[in-house]
Amino acid sequence: MSLNKALRLRPGTNIIVLYDGVCNVCNSSVQFAVRHNSRPAPPYIHFASLQSRIGKRIIETFHISAAGRLETSVLLRFDVSSKSCDADDSEDDALLVPQIFTRSDASLHLARYLDFPMWVGYYAGLAVPKAVRDPFYDWFAKNRYANFGRTDLCQIPPPSKMTALLVLFSAHR
Repeated sequence: MSLNKALRLRPGTNIIVLYDGVCNVCNSSVQFAVRHNSRPAPPYIHFASLQSRIGKRIIETFHISAAGRLETSVLLRFDVSSKSCDADDSEDDALLVPQIFTRSDASLHLARYLDFPMWVGYYAGLAVPKAVRDPFYDWFAKNRYANFGRTDLCQIPPPSKMTALLVLFSAHR
């Protein structure tokens, strides 16, 4: 299965968020985002843990080194044309290349696509320079296990929200 198909990309804006699946605060953030994304149309938002097969495949394919070390969440933004989705399922399909956001930019861009009033946080956060936001993000990420704990396994969302989670069963690479 091609990565494009595994990501379930549809025409329009597609957001893939990679997160630390054993981090309690990260899991809570994903659950919060799923609850506050009621839009039936683009942008389509999906989540995958960094530890999952598809998460590892995305990290490897797009060379996202900090994510491989579980140091950051990652947001990939794909702008997909309907022509891209009409291609057949061959492995030779041209890989769609996303915009990639990490650290505080990933968090802000996710907020941008959530319901009101969460998207206001995107615009408010942009007012803070990245040189200030990222060191705070790094400090928070470094201390997340000590402050919020961790779990032994990635948490599974309730069945009604399962479509937001990317699970790759049949991909080999």
